[in-house]
Amino acid sequence: MLARLRHLPNDASSIVLYDHIRDIVKQLIPVATNKHITISMSGAENVIVTSQPQLLSVMLSNIIDNAIKYTPSYGTITINLLKISHNVVIEINDTGPGIPPEKYDYVFQRFSRLLGNEETGSGLGLAIVRHISEALGIKITLDVPGYSYGLCVRLEISG
Repeated sequence: MLARLRHLPNDASSIVLYDHIRDIVKQLIPVATNKHITISMSGAENVIVTSQPQLLSVMLSNIIDNAIKYTPSYGTITINLLKISHNVVIEINDTGPGIPPEKYDYVFQRFSRLLGNEETGSGLGLAIVRHISEALGIKITLDVPGYSYGLCVRLEISG
């Protein structure tokens, strides 16, 4: 997948970010519905960013797909879009098992998989996310959501 990213168009354009994220969520709703996971979005609906739409889609799809994959049935995922000063922040919070803080750097490495994880996958999802975030100049951090469990993926786009 990382090799295929080089072949995506890299033309930057203006993107209504809320609509862009909503379209990605719509594509992933069938998977969430199968697990009875509720996905909600809130925040600044009129924020426009200049970015590469296809790369941004791949990155956000990977993050949201991971949130669905690791959130247990009947869990929730919340996506918040915030405008803070000149920056735009996307927070994707889930009610899954989370990642221990000491493993935050590890999970961004290629083929990394946490022990005890029963989900299938190659361990490339967050490596791809990191690669794209660096290419697009988006700061990515992991944290525990305000409700003390799960995972919060925070993307900060400088304006």
